[in-house]
Parts: sequence; C-alpha cells; structure tokens
Amino acid sequence: MNRIYVIFLSAIAALLLLPAGAVLTAQESKFVEASKEIKWSKSGPMDFLDILKKNKYSIVVVDTSDKPPRDWINREDVARLMQVIESVEPAAPVISKDSPYLPSEGSTVGNEAMFLIEGFRKKSYPPLSASVYYFKPEVNQYKLWWLKMAMEAEVNSPVGAGAAVYQNSPTRQDILADSKPAQLSVVDELLLKYDSIRQGAAVTNVLVNRITGIVEYVWAASYQSYVRPKYVMPKAQELYNRTH
Repeated sequence: MNRIYVIFLSAIAALLLLPAGAVLTAQESKFVEASKEIKWSKSGPMDFLDILKKNKYSIVVVDTSDKPPRDWINREDVARLMQVIESVEPAAPVISKDSPYLPSEGSTVGNEAMFLIEGFRKKSYPPLSASVYYFKPEVNQYKLWWLKMAMEAEVNSPVGAGAAVYQNSPTRQDILADSKPAQLSVVDELLLKYDSIRQGAAVTNVLVNRITGIVEYVWAASYQSYVRPKYVMPKAQELYNRTH
C-alpha cells in the first residue's frame, strides 16, 4: 500500500470520527473562561462583546456559579447592542459550563449581540446553554420587539425617563407614513418594479426603482406593507446587488 493511499485513508477515518456538524478549521478551538476575562460587576455587555471578538477562535465558557447578575444588562445596553445585531464580524460562541453541546462552528458579533439581548429579555445570561446550535435568532424579530418596546415607552413614560432610551426609534405610524401597499397603483408601477432578495432558502420581496436600481421598499409581514429598508433590512441594497 503506497504512502499517499495510507494518508488518504487516515484522512477519511479522521472525518468519520468527527461529531455531526463539525467543521475543520485551520486553527484548533480553545476554551476561555469568562470569569478570567471579565469582572461582571465592573464591565458591561459591550465590554464582553469586545472579549468575544478578541477570542474569535475560541469558545467562551460561563460558569453557572459565576454568571452575571439578573440586572447586568439594562435597556441602555440593549440600545447599543441593537446597533450591531447585523454584524457578521467573527466572534467566539458562548456556552454554559454544563452545556451538553460543544460548538464546532464560530459565531458573529451580531449573533452574540442578540444572545445578550435575549439575556436581557429572560433576565439571565446566558439565556441558553449555547449561543449557537440552540440559539437561532432572526434579526427582524428583534427589530420589531425593540420597536414595540419603543412604542410602549412612548405611551407609558415621560420623555427624559424610560422613553429617552428609545427617543430615536420610529413609531409604527412613522414607518407606515412612508410605505406602499402589497398591490401597487398604476402610477407607482411606472417607477417601481417587484423583485426579491434571496438569503439561502429565505426570500424577501422588494420594490426596486426601475431607473436607478435602488431597493426603495422591503415587504414587512408585520406591517402588511412595503416599508423603507432602514426599518427592517438596512443591508437590503447590498444583498440585492449580490444576486442582480
């Protein structure tokens, strides 16, 4: 049996021994204990996000006996985290020390930002035993949740108190004031054309300017209307350009 054939068989055997879903990477993953990188009482969620970026080739482990307090993530933190939920910058996944799942894939800043926001919503971080595999967030759902929070704050809190966190957030009325219905008028169809954006198996309907090729509106099921991309899909133009 020649040497090349032996190497080939060895490689196949190694692949078969990998757990399902595992991904071979150029750099072997290592574990980083969160408690050695951050003091929860002295640092906030954005500081922790920086640690995850710094350790992007690692898996960050949070010990259940040394996890952040319930109020560690506040609304001001969420406002900052919401600004990066679409980031695809590499970051380390987070797991609880007792997690039955060992990640074989990396994470992103956006995913980890939403995992932190989920911790705010559930008053516990980490909210699940792993920020990948078990956690499958949808950016638009977090945007709609944040918008609902803004609307509730607008109604229930005086400006300068709780509502101040959301003062730059648009209301539902603001969004619908500049929207288009599912069926365009004859006049609108002279300028806009129906098209779509594909992200894997997901398809999002859009309205594109016939002259400039700019994505003017994105279909939002929650509004049952075509709304401006900035409200539901800020990167709509970039995604559209990739496939058109």
